[in-house]
Amino acid sequence: MKGTDANEGRPGYKESKMGWIPEEWQVYRLGDLISQPRSGYSANSSDRVRVDEEPGVLKLSCISDGVFRSEYNKAVVDPSEANKLCTPVEEGCLVISRANTAALVGAVAYVLRAERNLFLSDLMWKLSPADNASVSMRWLGYLLISSHVHARIVSRASGTSGSMSKITKPSLLGVWIVVPDSLEQKKIAEILSTCDEVIEKTAALVEAKKRQKRALMQQLLTGRKRLPGFEGEWVETKIGTLMREANRPVEWDDDELYRLVSVRRRSGGLFFREALYGRDIKTKVMNTTKANDFLISKMQVVHGAMAMTTAKFDEGHVSGSYMTLVAREKAPIFMPFFDHLSRTKWLYHLTFVSSYGVVIEKMTFNLRDFLKKDVRIPATIGEQKAITELLETAGKEIDALEKKQAALKQQKKSLMQKLLTGQIRVKV
Repeated sequence: MKGTDANEGRPGYKESKMGWIPEEWQVYRLGDLISQPRSGYSANSSDRVRVDEEPGVLKLSCISDGVFRSEYNKAVVDPSEANKLCTPVEEGCLVISRANTAALVGAVAYVLRAERNLFLSDLMWKLSPADNASVSMRWLGYLLISSHVHARIVSRASGTSGSMSKITKPSLLGVWIVVPDSLEQKKIAEILSTCDEVIEKTAALVEAKKRQKRALMQQLLTGRKRLPGFEGEWVETKIGTLMREANRPVEWDDDELYRLVSVRRRSGGLFFREALYGRDIKTKVMNTTKANDFLISKMQVVHGAMAMTTAKFDEGHVSGSYMTLVAREKAPIFMPFFDHLSRTKWLYHLTFVSSYGVVIEKMTFNLRDFLKKDVRIPATIGEQKAITELLETAGKEIDALEKKQAALKQQKKSLMQKLLTGQIRVKV
């Protein structure tokens, strides 16, 4: 996208090679504003995060949505390697990935606070202002991650190797950008940094709520903490006395549109894959799902791919690679409670010891063994429901905060587009 054609013909705007921009703004190459990018070094580093101020090399993941996260690093434990580290991270610079996946090459973050003995890897560059250049690096960081400028950087990347794209220094420095005066740069950066602060505070609140929920699960799902009004010992019972396997084979129809359901790893829940007509599905073995089913992926359950079917996925369809469990008639089990129980380390362990195979990625689940395993649960459905309700309330709080965080990010993205193209002007 050019500067923006939304400014076309507006008083106080002029036409440039980058589109219609404010009259006071200028068009430069990036190389006019920054010095030659400095590369890091490919150190033979440990997988662990560095401790205190020992030498460390940044991972590419230190650049996340335009935010610099110094905790994503690897310790360098070999003194001979540490002596070769040449590009330290400095306050006020930009860190950019020169090699990454096609969508992330050119990802940029502004370094608000630097740390001693933290260095760039060879997959990153450090960007600093050119001599006598009147540029706010924080403003420039926002400009380089804006959708219209980042797209230009990505378009200049080349030399792909597998899934990796690279950009050369001349290609990066040759990117054309639209530049306001230094005062307006700083004001724009201040506004967007305020947005970042709100987003970061919301993200921190989300993580705090998640930690609270995990602690609550650990206490409530093990019986360490009891809710008011409930007493008596929990009972130990075999999973097979609570649930049984259910099969609802689909009567195949090539002209039927099937809503395919899958389960994410690490208790990530269910999701709809693309809907396909029967004629477009190779394996003609399919089962219908019902609300309150408990789905288990035969090949991925050791990675936590199991979950209860909510009303949203009622009358969906799963392939033969899934097993379906349902509550036995009059069994003392509330399926949403078992769904929460399935997210614990103990249930993960039970699925692992109920699987066979040499390599974890190729292990196969044995349902018969799993149904023989014991679980410890509240003796009454009432206590199971009360625990479930409390955990689901905590989950809804997290969902609400995550939606707020997503909305804030979208608002910032829209504001960036308008501020950085001059569509909205700021008073200086």
